[in-house]
Amino acid sequence: MSQRFNRKSTVFASRNTPTSSMGRRQRNYVSQQTGAKRHQFQATAQGTPNTLTAGLYFYFTLAKFKRSLPGGTDDVPLNPTASNNYQSASVFNGGKIYNFDATIKIKNRGAIGGYLDIYQVAASFYDVLVWNTLLPSGCPLTFDSSTVGPADLRGEVTPKSITSTLIIKNTIKNYKFLQHYIQPVGTVFVTNEDGGNGGEVSIRINRIPPKCRRSQTGMYWGLFFHNDSDSNGSETLTLDATIDESFEEIPSDNRLPFID
Repeated sequence: MSQRFNRKSTVFASRNTPTSSMGRRQRNYVSQQTGAKRHQFQATAQGTPNTLTAGLYFYFTLAKFKRSLPGGTDDVPLNPTASNNYQSASVFNGGKIYNFDATIKIKNRGAIGGYLDIYQVAASFYDVLVWNTLLPSGCPLTFDSSTVGPADLRGEVTPKSITSTLIIKNTIKNYKFLQHYIQPVGTVFVTNEDGGNGGEVSIRINRIPPKCRRSQTGMYWGLFFHNDSDSNGSETLTLDATIDESFEEIPSDNRLPFID
């Protein structure tokens, strides 16, 4: 098993710590509540890593903005899954994230090894709206501004259905503005040792990109794992991909409303 990571990566770095200094002036967000919300869960990858054909990708949403509980109105807090734990990467409007820690494991279940290019998307405010407006064919995300349905979704970011045209290495290289929204952070090679049952990659993440430390309009943080046809030809990779993730959320009584 071999790994190559870009030295400029901001994903695989040291843990950040919260700050308690609020200054004298009123901030946009003030954490007046005393209880922290615990997020701790295991999940499988979103997408189909078990039949990852050439050009396709799978992804993990590490943290994302959530405006309201389904069935609620504007800024209705989420309910815990059980006990005081929230088994979700969704963070309520205004919440601050700290003590983030996650381990991603990718295991080869096939007879063919291959490379996976890893891309980070760290977005906030209207990044995804601008991205999807300027180059929708190269944007794997959508920005919602709808209040229709079971919840107020304004400002939430949701991944699109996966296609082989949404992440293309040379398209990202062509556009400097695109590199602002999706950054290559490394490449891993998953071997096919032990008859296709032993190749495994483990990735530890314990640093949050600065723009994603607060859950605010448009906040989305995720990692995308791409089977690039230039690296692997037309090979289909057969993988299992899981994440074990935990972080704490400091809720805020003050938060910014959505601006149309």
